Amino acid sequence: MGLSGLGFLLPTIVLHVLYFNLLARGYAQGDLSLVYPVARGMGPMLVPVLAVIFLNETIASLAIVGIAAIIGGIYTISWWANSIKR
Repeated sequence: MGLSGLGFLLPTIVLHVLYFNLLARGYAQGDLSLVYPVARGMGPMLVPVLAVIFLNETIASLAIVGIAAIIGGIYTISWWANSIKR
């Protein structure tokens, strides 16, 4: 790997360390049935959005529907978990 590869490797390492630390903190403080789906849903939701922002990609209409479904699912899980706690 050349020096140009380090421009991708170092941010990737930082993001993975941050992700695993936040995931461990989420598991320590929250219920697995809430933390796991939110953590798994964030990647497929954020990657297309970040690709639009940083790479000038376009998102297909069906992909937008999928992203909206993921967001709706995350909000539904969060709402459901909060309503049970009350």
